[in-house]
Amino acid sequence: GGGEAVNVKRDANEAEIVAALVAAGASVTRLAPSGRSDDAGVPDLLVGYKAVTLLLEIKLPLRKGGTERRKGGGQTGGAGALTAAQAAWWAKWHGAPAIVVRTELEALAQLERVDRMMASWARSQVRSAPADLGDVPR
Repeated sequence: GGGEAVNVKRDANEAEIVAALVAAGASVTRLAPSGRSDDAGVPDLLVGYKAVTLLLEIKLPLRKGGTERRKGGGQTGGAGALTAAQAAWWAKWHGAPAIVVRTELEALAQLERVDRMMASWARSQVRSAPADLGDVPR
């Protein structure tokens, strides 16, 4: 049967983070739980960048003292910890771990991490290339 719509609360900073990722060349899909118990707590974003897939969990930026900033000046307790549903989903996930980001800069830093990883891989391929490649610089 058809799935029922689930009202998913999005963090206020998500739109800006998504825009920054897209502007940097990433593809972004907003994930949302279907309402089934086995996917409650799924991370917020599926991000593709240079053939690498990232799962990002958006949390609100922290104020001094470790509380999240909320619209209207309110705060939530703690340091934006994972909810019980998120912790349960992450514990059973066998893929790459999801990454918590709070700002555009933190999200873009994850793309920079991919860039560094890809550059390191490319350098290792040149160093391990067979000697008969002629004029290929090493």
